[in-house]
Amino acid sequence: MRVFGFPLPARIARFVRFRISELSEWPRQSFLFIGGRLYVRSWRFERESELMGILGGSELELNNFSGLRVWKPASMPFLANQERVTAILSSAPYGRFGNRVVQAAAGLAAAEIASSSIFLLRSQDFSSTKKNVLVGDPPIRILVSGSEGFFFRPGSGACIPAGLVIEANWLRSQSIFPSRTAIVRGYESLRGASIIAPPSDVESPPVEFVLHFRGTDQIGHIWRPPPLAYYEKAVRHSGASRVRVVTDDPSSSLVHELQTRLECCDTETIVQSTEIQKDIATILLAPTFFLGIGSFSSSLAGLSRTLKTAYSWSQPDWDGWTKFYGTFDLRPDIRNFFVVDTSGAYVRFFTENKVLSARQIVRHMIDFPIEDLEVSASPISYSG
Repeated sequence: MRVFGFPLPARIARFVRFRISELSEWPRQSFLFIGGRLYVRSWRFERESELMGILGGSELELNNFSGLRVWKPASMPFLANQERVTAILSSAPYGRFGNRVVQAAAGLAAAEIASSSIFLLRSQDFSSTKKNVLVGDPPIRILVSGSEGFFFRPGSGACIPAGLVIEANWLRSQSIFPSRTAIVRGYESLRGASIIAPPSDVESPPVEFVLHFRGTDQIGHIWRPPPLAYYEKAVRHSGASRVRVVTDDPSSSLVHELQTRLECCDTETIVQSTEIQKDIATILLAPTFFLGIGSFSSSLAGLSRTLKTAYSWSQPDWDGWTKFYGTFDLRPDIRNFFVVDTSGAYVRFFTENKVLSARQIVRHMIDFPIEDLEVSASPISYSG
């Protein structure tokens, strides 16, 4: 870095770059423009417990919000004296597609609990679908927004009367809810809002059995990907004679191995890896879906209107504030089957080996025997 043609010492240059970056982020952190109205960030309301009264109830735990931001209209500096303050809840972009769907569902759930009449969802959260977010049914209105990170433009262009705009990282703030059922209702709202419309050029009629296989980014100690035997066991149980494997990594040796295994079970297997819009549409149109690990497949299962049966990998050692029976627990309205390791050896391999190479994990995925797996239809529990 140079100033007036002279180089700065490295330590000073790092400090200057940090300050420049900090200043460039300041507008995003401090201002919000909605429907022609300017809002400024209110640090006070982010700290004080009276925000709970504005949110409409004590069910939401303020202390468990993550990334909380509260804006107030620039023309209303003192809101605490008002008897009724209208709050808009907003979703902030975070993570990739699946995480953003979870975030949208959690934000809608919070809006419903807080009796907020409007929930803002940024359209770039789902920009990969090349579709705008549609307007949902009252009392929750999902509004079409622009592409900018902190500008919201309602589809009607009307100014929104609001006392506060409340935004949080809903993906990391799910512990604000009294129970997991709130997230389930959030997914119901998303399905009702037709948030994603499949392209018209998707194969018709759709394949009945669709399997999602996550690419090589799942090969890690923290992810604990399911064994290939899980997919084989689930497909055999379903009786599928034709399966479409949707993956973002078709050249993976694991995909080839999986295809070989399924075809040995007399199951015609088609590997699909196209534009993300078509891959998403293929999953959304499937009546039976075999979920891989991760939020991409589970979120699409949560959004699907055609899904009737889901298979998922049961991993009981994953701890949260509620008990999970598999990687997917958000559709109690469909048939849920879970493939269970009766020996406990699959996950124990990860817990007993603190450091594992990608090669070791791949070998474990391939070698784990199908004989140790059973299909269960245990009911889903949402109690903490």
